Amino acid sequence: MQGNPCRGLGLMKLFCTFGFMIFGMVGFMKTGDELNPVYIVFGVLVGFVFTLLCGIIFKLLAGLCNRDTQKTHGKKIIACVVWRGMLFIVPFSVMSFLAALFLHWNSAGLFVSAGIMTAATSIVMEITRYHEKPKIRNSIFLPMAASLLSMAWLISVGFLETIPGMLDTLAGVFLER
Repeated sequence: MQGNPCRGLGLMKLFCTFGFMIFGMVGFMKTGDELNPVYIVFGVLVGFVFTLLCGIIFKLLAGLCNRDTQKTHGKKIIACVVWRGMLFIVPFSVMSFLAALFLHWNSAGLFVSAGIMTAATSIVMEITRYHEKPKIRNSIFLPMAASLLSMAWLISVGFLETIPGMLDTLAGVFLER
């Protein structure tokens, strides 16, 4: 068992939120018009909502699978472990941003999927530090949830990608008047 896993919890949440916001921004970036504020703001909002969704689902599943850990180490331990594991989103979001900016690759979905799966694995490893022996249910349910969240990202971006274009068109119509 290591020191206090809750040290810097607010900073961990902030970095994870920024990571998902970068994913959202890159995911809705329009090639050739990368600095369009409508696409950027919409992507940032989608990324923020997805941060909340991932945090809630991972905390719920980790909490259900590790009630004994909560009794032993306190209720806050699961939230700390989840946000600490989700920090692995940040390097993938930075790589996605750099690939979009310099290489003009809009492959945010690939980076999101890899980041979420890595975050789930990291959460399992963090939780395992508080057990004498690993629990198989952590190794099954959290990566399964991560794969479903990855699919949810890919599907939702596919459905939502038309909205910024409509908002941009509406903004153009109202600005011309």
